[in-house]
Amino acid sequence: MKQVFRLLAVGMALSLTIALVGCGGEKTTKDGYSTELNFYNWTEYMPNSVMEEFKKEYGITVNVDTFSSNEELLTKLLAGGTSQYDLSVASHYMVPPFKEQGLIQEIDRENITNFSNLDSRYIGLDYDKDNKLSIPYMVSWTAIGVNKDKYDKEINTFDDLLDKDLADSIVVPDDPREIIGIALISQGKDPNSRDKDEIMGTLDWIKDLSKNIRKYDSDNPKSLFVTGEVKVGYTWNAEIALAARENPSIVAVFPDHSLYCIDAFIITNGAQHKREAELFIDFCLRPEISAMITNDYPYTNPNAAALPLLGEEYLDNPAVNVPQEIIDKATMYEDVGEAVTYYEELWNLIKN
Repeated sequence: MKQVFRLLAVGMALSLTIALVGCGGEKTTKDGYSTELNFYNWTEYMPNSVMEEFKKEYGITVNVDTFSSNEELLTKLLAGGTSQYDLSVASHYMVPPFKEQGLIQEIDRENITNFSNLDSRYIGLDYDKDNKLSIPYMVSWTAIGVNKDKYDKEINTFDDLLDKDLADSIVVPDDPREIIGIALISQGKDPNSRDKDEIMGTLDWIKDLSKNIRKYDSDNPKSLFVTGEVKVGYTWNAEIALAARENPSIVAVFPDHSLYCIDAFIITNGAQHKREAELFIDFCLRPEISAMITNDYPYTNPNAAALPLLGEEYLDNPAVNVPQEIIDKATMYEDVGEAVTYYEELWNLIKN
């Protein structure tokens, strides 16, 4: 009998251990979720307060690493494997190539109960018609920010950025599609061109622009505005809006032909915590959480249910709540397929 009791005790201890650590030796919450989620996100693109609220509610810690460009994200996933992260945010035009390379997996839409909160303009689009691979997070516009105290000339087109009075005075994203895209527009070409001659033909225009570029910065371009190191920035709309909070002389200008992309949640193909990743996506689509995100990082919010919770600073700010007349004339970035190698080739010439 002692042996029986001993075996029962061992069995009970083993069962308790399994219940505590869960599958793969990981700790689990009272609801059976893993206590950790590994998130690879853009720099300054998710408030810590959101992740703290998520942990408070579900007991799940979100471990965050950051990147500065889609290219950096792609390189990391290819080099280190998709199992190192569960969740990421990528620009929409990266979804098709990520799918082709087997880097992402389908999202169980049944677990995204707040999907219906999204504005219909940003879902069901050609790059992912059923939104099985991506869920919109933010809409990112690139605009021209101008410090009116330092530069009083009118800026209406991208060619105006070539003004000699802006020598060493502009900050731009460290991103080939953003810079080559406006160069193509300035030459009357499609910013999603797949034509090698058209793409390479922008080199001289970009060389002229480079004389005015003080810094390529995708991490914290607003800081150069705040410190007064630049007069103008071609950068993301939220960066301009955040800089204007500290310096009201900074205003946003949208040229007639503006560019934008939808940044979307994706789940990596090797995700170790898929269920937790879907839970976090759904959490972020709650109106109050989505509004919390936008208040800290004022990009254009695709969550229609969150808009009534946003204050006048968002609703009355054309830098973030982009006017319809700008949207009607704008171009959304597209996947350019194999032509991406031309963009990379040109970018290497520009940066080296």
